[in-house]
Amino acid sequence: MKSASELLFEALGTKALKKLDELEKKKPIELDDIEDLEVDGVDTKDYPDFCDAFFCHAIWKETGEELTDDELQTLAEEYPELLSEMAFEKYI
Repeated sequence: MKSASELLFEALGTKALKKLDELEKKKPIELDDIEDLEVDGVDTKDYPDFCDAFFCHAIWKETGEELTDDELQTLAEEYPELLSEMAFEKYI
């Protein structure tokens, strides 16, 4: 008899399981771990929501490496209020 994980593996395949594993390992980004955070996509027509604004740049303090696009997207999802605040500051 097959285990539940074997059945899941057969049903989802390798790619889906790798993606699931990545999501499980994904930890929240702490603002204290990054610097040089920048926002872009601020359009005056979007005021006051700035729905097109996004984080376009940030650097990991520990390594000096830039955050990837996926990491910047995660940051926007985890800190929408910061994104809105920075977009507003760029607007004024």
